Formats: sequence, C-alpha cells, structure tokens
Amino acid sequence: MDWYYASAGQQEGPVSEEDLIELFRSGQVKGSDLVWNKTMTDWVALKSIPELANAGKNDESAELEVEAVTPPAIPSSAAATTAAAASSPAMTPAPDSQARMEKVPTYLWQSILCFLLFFWPFAIPAIVYATRVQPFLQAGDVALAKEASKKAKKWVKLSVIVGVSLFVLICALYGAIAYLATNGQFE
Repeated sequence: MDWYYASAGQQEGPVSEEDLIELFRSGQVKGSDLVWNKTMTDWVALKSIPELANAGKNDESAELEVEAVTPPAIPSSAAATTAAAASSPAMTPAPDSQARMEKVPTYLWQSILCFLLFFWPFAIPAIVYATRVQPFLQAGDVALAKEASKKAKKWVKLSVIVGVSLFVLICALYGAIAYLATNGQFE
C-alpha cells in the first residue's frame, strides 16, 4: 500500500510501507510526523498506527510482511492527468501547511502604533497576543491563532479608546484651568 507522509513541513510520497518503516527507523520520519494512505479519511501521526510504529521499533533482522504494490499507470491524456492530480493526496497540502495558508490578522503594527501614540499599558498585552499569532499558525493550530488575534484586536481597541478618552479629558481639564486662571475671560 502506498503511503504519503509530511515531514519538516514538506509532503512526500507515495512510498511503500516498507520504505516508510525504513525512513522511520533511520529517523528521517518521526513518530509525530503525519501519514496518510488511500484507506484513511484524514492524516494521522505515524505513532498512532501500531503496525508502523511497532515495526519501526523491531530489530533489523525482523521480517516485515508488506504486500507488493505496483504503481498506477501514468495517464496518457491531459484530462486524465488533471483528474488524477486533483484527487491525489500528494497535491493537497498537509494539514500543517493548510494552517499556514489561513489568513489570520496579527494586529502587530496596530499594537506598536498604540504603544507609541495611545495608552501604552493596554498596548503591551496587544503586542504580546499579536506576536503569538504566527507561531500558532506555524504549529498548525488555527484556533489558538484566531483566539490570539481576537485578543490582540481587543487590546488595540481598548488602548485607542482609553488613549483618546484621556487626551480629550486632559484637553478639557487644560481648558478649564485656563478659563479659571484668566477669571473667565479668554483674550
């Protein structure tokens, strides 16, 4: 049976089960790397498939029972090539790379601007959450990336609101003090 695997952010395959086990034994493929074959509905970690994980731990002398697989014939027409490419898992990105393609705003530049122009104590948490978005996306955790983005946006808004409110309050106080200092007469 042909297997596909995603190692170091790159999708590889197809390889035979024997080759995949050998890659696992040599350390080129890790237990946490994702694998897939045509009988599966989704990518899973290699270590979660007992046949592969246990075979990778056996001695080199242990016999492996692997069915012989012949590769499919190369399609002769361009239409067949396009259809095969569209349905092939090798052409679909691994879940990890799908997360990287997801557009999640970081709000980093807005956070820095708030730090410089508005209420900096609220801009600091905005910067912290904004810097967490990309690492979460690179780790493939879109939900945490979206949550960090949402929190960064909240702190940016709070920084702007409090900063503008304080500016208006200070201007009003300055105007009131100036009015009282001139005995109610503006010249």
